[in-house]
Amino acid sequence: MLGERGDFGTVHVDIHSSRNLSDLIKLLTAAIISKFPERTPVGKRFLKLVKGLRPVFSFDAITGAPQVQFNYQSESDKEYPLQQLLAFIYEQPQPVVVAIDEF
Repeated sequence: MLGERGDFGTVHVDIHSSRNLSDLIKLLTAAIISKFPERTPVGKRFLKLVKGLRPVFSFDAITGAPQVQFNYQSESDKEYPLQQLLAFIYEQPQPVVVAIDEF
């Protein structure tokens, strides 16, 4: 069941702390992992995708929230993970709504 009513999933991303595309990718990835843990079908599919992007996972020492770090060889390498994250959200069997906060 994706959403509270089972008809859609919701992901909230607060991007106030982001300063660049890398930060946006990290925040979006962490928000999706928080919403859809590995024990859920969506979470399992998402972690399979993310592992292919070679992330480094950690957890916030205070809140316990998941954190993710990606290493890039060049600026153009940053576009691929973002495209993959958005494609993953779009391709889910049930709609997933992403709310981006703090423009």
